[in-house]
Amino acid sequence: HDGGVSKCQNAFVEAYTFGDDQVLGNIGLRHLSFDTHLVRPNPGSELYQRHIGMTRCLPSFLVIGTQKGGTSSFHFLLKSGWHDDIKVNDGEKEIHYFSWDDNFRKGPLVYQQRFNGSGDRLGDCRRDERQRFGEVSATYLDYPKAAERAAQLLPSAKIVVLLREPVSRLVSS
Repeated sequence: HDGGVSKCQNAFVEAYTFGDDQVLGNIGLRHLSFDTHLVRPNPGSELYQRHIGMTRCLPSFLVIGTQKGGTSSFHFLLKSGWHDDIKVNDGEKEIHYFSWDDNFRKGPLVYQQRFNGSGDRLGDCRRDERQRFGEVSATYLDYPKAAERAAQLLPSAKIVVLLREPVSRLVSS
């Protein structure tokens, strides 16, 4: 009996953590407003290991920076095949997942699907394990909720920050 209760609690925490409304829908629940994740798994725990599996198709790095700071050039460099094992999202440069509330409310599955046509469940994707996916977005540097949201969903992601000397940045605007 206790094992079943524990299993049910873990499944609920996992579903709520990752905002998977498909799983929550199976038990009659859904998020009304998903402004931020409420829990984060502890490193080494079973839930943490599941988190690693479910987020394996999400970016392993984020490139953030100022406007006119080189993010578009860097994105073009990565997208044009600068390195065979480094890929960026399909479609336009900036997804704005962590900075725009409407995009964030769609949940991590929709975010995952922006990378290599990923599957219907978190952690299901077609990709070579050597490849590293990333996203480039200037808005993550100055949007108040972006850092917290990214840290909760992608706690082991590397962050690359592109900055530019202020006077030359001002001249180029």
